Amino acid sequence: RQPRVARRGGGSGGAHCAGGDVIARAGGRDLEGLADLLAAVADAGAGGRLELGVVRGGGGRVAVEVTLVERPQAPPAPARACA
Repeated sequence: RQPRVARRGGGSGGAHCAGGDVIARAGGRDLEGLADLLAAVADAGAGGRLELGVVRGGGGRVAVEVTLVERPQAPPAPARACA
């Protein structure tokens, strides 16, 4: 199963990707699944550029270049009051 672009809340907003897009290539390599995409992202690293081959809902293919950013840290859990 090929990776899909997140619909909202992800970092794809500035990449001109749309919900339902299927990422078929990354860094010049065909993707067989999520592990291939993660390997391409790891190879490029934060700050690196990665060209994605994206298949749109109607079957059209587009190339999208993205600049990778470091994933933000999750905010700390709120403190709980003692009962």
